[in-house]
Amino acid sequence: TTSYQPISPLFSGSTRTLPDFSERTEVTYTVTPGDSLWSIAENQLAPDASGAEVLALVHAIWQLNQDSIPTLETLIFPGQTITLPQ
Repeated sequence: TTSYQPISPLFSGSTRTLPDFSERTEVTYTVTPGDSLWSIAENQLAPDASGAEVLALVHAIWQLNQDSIPTLETLIFPGQTITLPQ
């Protein structure tokens, strides 16, 4: 796990720990209209997840799917099946 300090006092003043996605099992997800890697990651996490936690999951999803999502700028399409850490 990785710890980070919030960059602004407007956000929680405590140190938070990023989840370790490397130890999780994998499940598949079918992309629906309007999905993005960010929205998919947000839906997998708790409602109070920080931007850093969402970004960490976006990177984990991307790493699991580099064969079909070679870069973070690559579009995903409805009906596409991707692997998610669970």
